Amino acid sequence: MASSGSLHPTLLVLLLLTVAATASTTTTFVRAGAPPADLAERLQGVGQQQCWEILMDIRSCTGEIILFFLNGEAYLGPGCCRAIRAIEQRCWAADAMLSVIGFTAEEGDMLKGYCDAGDDGNAGKGQRHGIRGTLAAAAVVAGRKGLGAP
Repeated sequence: MASSGSLHPTLLVLLLLTVAATASTTTTFVRAGAPPADLAERLQGVGQQQCWEILMDIRSCTGEIILFFLNGEAYLGPGCCRAIRAIEQRCWAADAMLSVIGFTAEEGDMLKGYCDAGDDGNAGKGQRHGIRGTLAAAAVVAGRKGLGAP
């Protein structure tokens, strides 16, 4: 029984040391982090502002994009393709950005595939590409399944 009497104070000291170490570590961690930015500060960031401007460029050519999906064959101008490429390359959540103006992730992949297919040297010569070839290109670009040509 003599050993159990000395065990309780030892456990109590060990428990107090553990609590003290945890409290000081947590305090240091909270102080080391920067205060969270409010919504206004985050929205005024240079990269995010640029993404919203690019999104407005895409929105200005939605007529061309809608015809692209409805007719299966249409011409997307270089301005539209430039905006689509820019949002895919510069914005961290391209699929979410495109969903703001009503396009699904798959439609975004198709648009990117179309514009990338135009980079083969035919861009600017007024050639029109069909949407069926774009489906396969979009599947390769996006690495997603289910977008292959029928």
